[in-house]
Order: sequence, then structure tokens, then C-alpha cells
Amino acid sequence: MERINHQKEGKWYDRQPGTLKGRQIMVVVLLKCCPFHQCGTLEYLPRFLETADYVVNLLPNTPQTQNIWNATLFARMKPTAVFIDAGQGSAVVDIDLITSLEQKQLAGAVIDVYRKEPLPSEYPFWRTQELLLTSHSAAPSLAYMLLLNFFVTI
Repeated sequence: MERINHQKEGKWYDRQPGTLKGRQIMVVVLLKCCPFHQCGTLEYLPRFLETADYVVNLLPNTPQTQNIWNATLFARMKPTAVFIDAGQGSAVVDIDLITSLEQKQLAGAVIDVYRKEPLPSEYPFWRTQELLLTSHSAAPSLAYMLLLNFFVTI
């Protein structure tokens, strides 16, 4: 997010990117089997959030996942954590994410999916600090092909 601030100010950002080594990355996805280091059902989500440096939401739109990312869950995350949403726009309570960022409960967020696309120009996301918006472009490939490639390469 520091890179975004430099960009807005017209300043060159020459700092090298950090590494993910030693970081906790939590991927929230619905799977029938669990090939990851730790797995749990949605009721375990708050507990897992407390240690994650990056939280990646890939949940589909179901009755159980609508509005799941709310103020309560964001409050469980570390203030240095980054939330990434590339799942479905219905999973995030937008105003709760905005408030969490404004109150510095999260270090930043990246949102790739929205309740309404394209995102209206008056929508508050456009003016939210520490929020990077992308245009539903996080996964131009089919999700199952990406997961298959991921597991083949590890």
C-alpha cells in the first residue's frame, strides 16, 4: 500500500518488495478435501484470522457466505494484515471493510469483485485509503485450473 501512496504523490518508489517467507497466508475457499497445511470449517474462521498476515477470500456466493466478511471478522485480524477479495462481491460487507480500513484495524485491502460491476463512480470504495481496486481481473483463468497448477508446482 505504501507504493500506492507514493504513486498518488508522484514519487518514485524504489524500495524492493518484501518476501512472503515466514508470513501466514490464509486462503478461504470451499473445498471437499483439504490439501493445505491447516483446514477448518467456517466456524473456525475467526480463530484462524488472528495469526494471518494475508487473508485471501475465494468464497462463492452461497447463503452461508453472503456478508460473512463483516466488522466482527475484520476486528479479529491483525492491524498489519491485508485482506484480498477475489471471491464473490456478496461476501464482504462493504461499509464494514471501509470502516476497518479508516480505523486502521487492517493495513490494507485489495478488492477484485463487487456487488455491482462496474463499480459506480460515486461508490465510497473509490475514496477509501489503503484500498486497491482491480476490475474483476484477478483470475482470468478457470479457478480449478489455477488450483490444479498450484498443487502440481508445490
